[in-house]
Amino acid sequence: MMKTFAYLVRRFFAFGADWYISAILINLLANGISKLLPIEHSIHVAIIISSLVVSYLYFVLVPIKVWKGQTLMKRMMYLKVISDNDSCLNVCKLIVRYFVGCLILEGVIFIPSSNIRSVLLLIVPSLEGLLVMVNYAMMATSGLSLVMMLIDYKHNFRMLHDRISHTKVVDYAKIS
Repeated sequence: MMKTFAYLVRRFFAFGADWYISAILINLLANGISKLLPIEHSIHVAIIISSLVVSYLYFVLVPIKVWKGQTLMKRMMYLKVISDNDSCLNVCKLIVRYFVGCLILEGVIFIPSSNIRSVLLLIVPSLEGLLVMVNYAMMATSGLSLVMMLIDYKHNFRMLHDRISHTKVVDYAKIS
């Protein structure tokens, strides 16, 4: 039980720290892009572009090309994302895991998704009602994902984004 608790704490810490790091990177990139764009409301365009670029680089490219299955904080916490059949990851699985699972379905707790919804609301205020419903749906999906994780204790505590991408987060110390 103590090992399970330690694993969950490391996974939660890795998520929070990766969330924070990606937010900083998004803000830095958005600032730089907005200064280069000669258009009105360039910060809004820059936020959307930087949210998507940083998401791809940090949550897809780094785990594929730099540290197989790991972001910076997953690496520091000795965690690794692998296919649910214990094989190596591919780009498609990570794109589905992060962009479909995390940004779209569980997006309420992910900075890039929040950024994009906020910018859409600023640009098109008439979308407010729709975006409120989207936020509620994302909250429900995120809650469901947490429940799925807690009842999946025999299979590495997979969340919704893990299930739809056929991945799991494992203790890297155990598999190396």
